[in-house]
Amino acid sequence: MPRVKTGLTSRYVPYAAALAVIVLPAVWHVTAQADRPPYVWSYSYATTPPEDIELEYYLTNATPHADSAGQTSWEHRVELEVGLTDRWDIALYQIFSQPGDGAFHYDAFQIRTRYRLGAAGRWPIDPLIYLEYRRPSSLLSANELEGKLVLSHDFDRVNVVVNLVEELEFAPGSESHTGYSFGMKIEPRPILSLGIEAFGDITSEEGTAHYLGPTVSLARGKWYYTIGAALGLNQNSDDVRARAILGIEL
Repeated sequence: MPRVKTGLTSRYVPYAAALAVIVLPAVWHVTAQADRPPYVWSYSYATTPPEDIELEYYLTNATPHADSAGQTSWEHRVELEVGLTDRWDIALYQIFSQPGDGAFHYDAFQIRTRYRLGAAGRWPIDPLIYLEYRRPSSLLSANELEGKLVLSHDFDRVNVVVNLVEELEFAPGSESHTGYSFGMKIEPRPILSLGIEAFGDITSEEGTAHYLGPTVSLARGKWYYTIGAALGLNQNSDDVRARAILGIEL
């Protein structure tokens, strides 16, 4: 079993409580929403409708040691996504990075496509296929190819999703990695989604890491905003990871 890092959870409890006190009363009576992503670490059973276009901005940070914030690294992703059919979409990402000890720079581009294998609810578990190719800006770095099998099921307002991940790095070299993510969310009001996510490694040449934390999503009109934070559960994990997604349907 992974060993949970101590001293982190109690540090963030007052901030989480304050956020809940501020956010929940403000959104409880609002009903308008966009078609938002309810998770930040997991993909749900969804694709962009045909001919629709979405613009998303991802901000991700990783802090290896919570008592040394100067080591925090940042990643910025800008995604343009378009629906091709009722069940198929494609997206292009431009990725920028800023390591804790380095300068802001262009890091990579990424192409991603998703395909839903049927209408939601057709089978007991809804399956989606996800494929991604990433080319770092440095030609000395390996190409990355990633596939995901997304399995989802809805229980009225509750959704449960599992992502099984296989990643291959090649040219130069050859290295594989198997991972997972799990998400569960409830939608008490149309504008608000509350969830919890776990993610990490099944196999990794660098040692497995595991994370767990909450996710909150808000949506109104064509806008949506989803934010999540996760604590590292073992010694190979960063102490804290966080991600925010801001999106608009064009």
